[in-house]
Amino acid sequence: MRQAPALFPRIPNYYTPNKGRRNAVHGAWRALVWPHVKSTVPDEIEVKFLFNTRRKLITGEMSFRSWQPSRGVVENDLVGGFENDSRLNFTYIKKLDGVIGCGTLLLELSPDAKTMRGHIIGVSSHTAEPFYSEIILLKGRKADLKPYSILKAGKPTVFIGHGRSQAWKTLKRHLQKNGYHVETFESGAHAGRTITEVLADMMADTSFALLVLTGEDKTNAGKMRARQNVVHETGLFQGKLGINRAIILLEKGVEEFTNVSGINYVPFRRNRISDTFKPIIATLRREFPKRRK
Repeated sequence: MRQAPALFPRIPNYYTPNKGRRNAVHGAWRALVWPHVKSTVPDEIEVKFLFNTRRKLITGEMSFRSWQPSRGVVENDLVGGFENDSRLNFTYIKKLDGVIGCGTLLLELSPDAKTMRGHIIGVSSHTAEPFYSEIILLKGRKADLKPYSILKAGKPTVFIGHGRSQAWKTLKRHLQKNGYHVETFESGAHAGRTITEVLADMMADTSFALLVLTGEDKTNAGKMRARQNVVHETGLFQGKLGINRAIILLEKGVEEFTNVSGINYVPFRRNRISDTFKPIIATLRREFPKRRK
């Protein structure tokens, strides 16, 4: 593995995690990147990583095949380390001197050390513009990325998470009227299976989620909050699809939970979920534009 380029900024004094966590990062990983940029960039990019953790300062390589055929494989050098037992921070720069392309990679290592999730913030060597992307990494050269892909043929399948309120049925009919296939927890196969198993299948089969948070449980403070199953589903689907494709629909007057604070959501009046129809269809069309044949 190459030595870290001299162009890297001053290296901070990184944290030393336990040996098991550090060793788990070493080696090959496969990743999917979801750029939040202009339409000239693909919705999803497959990336390969190789980390060397034999020293406190972790070095590595990040490469992907460009969507511009003339560019071939784009390679980057990485350098960084642990900030604590789970969080990693890397700086990367293009290997080819003189080509714009650099940024920061922020990752969170899962408890079982088989997955890393996070963000990339930088300047693209393709557009020469700032960008922000979400990313998931799976350990191993042959790791199966298909369950995490957001790319589906045709219109996306939409999952609706909901509580006891019947508002979701109105939303489902509207989506079906516009040609979208809709999945809900009720439509999954339940016999002999746990809730987690059913939801895992739902996440594998859908590429967009709407989480309907209606006021159904009263807190000790007298406020209304959403059913906790919907809160749980919100975390699962945002972790799988990203915040742009797992949209919270929040009934006015319902208490926000921690994960909602600072995250955009679509508000609606009580018994008026139709307030959300226009922004939902607009978001679906933005995230899944019609492609030329």
